[in-house]
Amino acid sequence: MNIEQVSNLLNEDGIVTINTKNSLEEFRNQDENYYKLEFNGHLWEFMFVACEKNSDGNKKVLKVFSYEASASKYYYLFELSKHYFNKYIFPFESKNKDINIGEIDCEIGNLKEAFNRLNIDDNYFSFDGVKKEHSIFLNIINNKESNVKFIGENNKEIFETPVMDNWLTFYSMYKFVYYLYLLDKKSNLLQKEKGINCEFTDQDYNVFFHKEQVD
Repeated sequence: MNIEQVSNLLNEDGIVTINTKNSLEEFRNQDENYYKLEFNGHLWEFMFVACEKNSDGNKKVLKVFSYEASASKYYYLFELSKHYFNKYIFPFESKNKDINIGEIDCEIGNLKEAFNRLNIDDNYFSFDGVKKEHSIFLNIINNKESNVKFIGENNKEIFETPVMDNWLTFYSMYKFVYYLYLLDKKSNLLQKEKGINCEFTDQDYNVFFHKEQVD
């Protein structure tokens, strides 16, 4: 991937961007904070720009890359993740209040119903203690607490959340499973319809989940 390609892909998804030969940034209203990718002459910098009136903004570099390809892919995944939350993940939760996603009385049965309504195959998640490659694993601690883990290639644990009350863990699991499913769909679409070879790695999914700490 390069910045022009990423800009075009994001624009097609309704994420309006502005790109030059050496930069890529979100289109935004005046005085609105934004994220930007920029080449400084040696490295590509992914930064957060906090805008203020009558200034060029306060830039904070969050991550640096040696190559345009890796920087562009990172920016693509970061922006796509934000967009998918607003377009898919939050709206489904809001339109399906009867299954208590994100509510204190949410139970495992509610999670199962959510994934059933979304037609997400059970290869993407595990409630029964069996770890599966490329899935989200529910780890029960006791009757009240649990956490979730992202299981990657060769059943390697890529990340795990802190131990939380069950209803908070279930909400995290809902989001991560849905994110995983959505990025797989996007990857298949890019390869079949765009001819873009972008088999995402476990770390790429980590970026998409916003579980990689960049600040």
